[in-house]
Amino acid sequence: MKLAWQQIPSPVVSELLCINNLEGVVVDTEHGCYNNETLYSCIQTITSLKKKCFVRLTEVNKTLARACLDAGAD
Repeated sequence: MKLAWQQIPSPVVSELLCINNLEGVVVDTEHGCYNNETLYSCIQTITSLKKKCFVRLTEVNKTLARACLDAGAD
């Protein structure tokens, strides 16, 4: 599976990554400075473009993991 890694917290970057010939994007919150609003926007942008969206969390956090799944992350 061809995936891009996104460390820049912007739904515009998410969209640009999705227009390439890739199957999805990994939103890397461990090495990027994401707030919850931006994270959810990136997830929704990626999934609305019919790409897989995975989120790399900085730590085990059930609440954030559930929120990402609710926002559409795979």
